[in-house]
Amino acid sequence: MKKPSTLIAMILFGAAISATAGIPPRHVQQAAQTPFRLTGEDLGVMLKDLKYETAMTAQGQFEIEMKQGTFTFHPFVAVSTSGNKIWITTSVRPLTAADLANADLLSKLLIANTSIGPAQFYIENVAAEKKPVDYRLGFGYPLDNRGISEEILKDALDAFANNLVDHAAVWEMPKK
Repeated sequence: MKKPSTLIAMILFGAAISATAGIPPRHVQQAAQTPFRLTGEDLGVMLKDLKYETAMTAQGQFEIEMKQGTFTFHPFVAVSTSGNKIWITTSVRPLTAADLANADLLSKLLIANTSIGPAQFYIENVAAEKKPVDYRLGFGYPLDNRGISEEILKDALDAFANNLVDHAAVWEMPKK
């Protein structure tokens, strides 16, 4: 008769074998590939290849011009500091004190954010340090910086512009 410890070891070994059935050994599995990430230089080349006129405004940050319907936008396209995102951003318009106190406008912007994700409207202060506040309505579109192709970047730029145009009734300055 076998010792109880040997019997328990055989049972555990059999359970381990049946639990891993169909799973290839580790040495056979493919290693995950690190996805290609754009640098600021890569981004500039890609924007030029897409026929955008670019102006470098900061290291790795490019301003382009986009025409969509009756609108002309000048977004900035840049690799984030972490390198994990490509951000497409623009200042949409100045915000007055009345705008900031306008609950209807602010709620419409927040509601718009729920349908345009990952794009988003936001409020930023563009004033220099120790200067009076200068609030602007901004619009941003983040893009994961993994395996970006010209087609993916073009689609993101088009979505950025389309979202802005589609929500112009929310953000445009009221006509006087």
